[in-house]
This record gives sequence, structure tokens and C-alpha cells, in this order.
Amino acid sequence: MNSTSGETLMAALRLWQARVDAELITQGYPFMAGAQGQLLYLIDPGGTPEAVLAQRATPKGTPPGGIETLIRSGALIREPDEDATLRLSDLGQRGLRAHRAASELADDELRENLPEGHARTYFDLIGLLQDSPKN
Repeated sequence: MNSTSGETLMAALRLWQARVDAELITQGYPFMAGAQGQLLYLIDPGGTPEAVLAQRATPKGTPPGGIETLIRSGALIREPDEDATLRLSDLGQRGLRAHRAASELADDELRENLPEGHARTYFDLIGLLQDSPKN
């Protein structure tokens, strides 16, 4: 991939994220915008101890920023147990559904606006990143 292709793909990624964030904010889910919203995807259906979330979210296992913001927004609940188990609230569940819908809209927009080969490369790279093992 030459630098022009790489620059086009990076610009597409930034545009995609901006479109997703704008849609989430418009729909009333500002807590899902940016990196902090991605933390909700790391919570297991029955809840996840905060220390486990830290291991999943950061290479050094330090608690990620954004947890307190998500709790204040009402998207995340910290249980008063010894593990500080984090659970998604109903609002958090709705935020995840809104994020998936906003992502699909942004995907469609990229497919329409990027040249065919670039769009295919972009989605292939995203697929590889999603399938890569987490360290």
C-alpha cells in the first residue's frame, strides 16, 4: 500500500468515527462517542469485575479512563461487591444498539464515497483488526 492509499484509508477511518460519534450524539447517546463507549463492549452479559475490565482494556491492566463518566451518565453500574462488578444498565444496552446502527450507517456512507478498491481494503483491514488476538 502506498502512502496515498494509507492516507486515504486513515482519512476514511477518521471520517467514519466522526460520523458515528455525530449520529450517537444526535440520538442522545453522547456517552457512546469516542473511546469510552467502546468500554461497554468489554462488559460480559452478567457483569465484569473492574479489574478484569482493566486487563481487557489496557495493555498494562490499569483501569481505563471513562469508567466514572459512564457510571455518571447512567450507562454503567458499579455493584457494591468486593470485585466492583460493572454491569450495563438499560441505557447502556440501548447505547450499544445505537452504536451498531450508527456504525452501519457510517459503513454504508464509506462504501458510497470511497473508490471501490479503497473501500474493500478498508473493510478488509477492519476485519483483520477485529479478528486479531488481544494481548
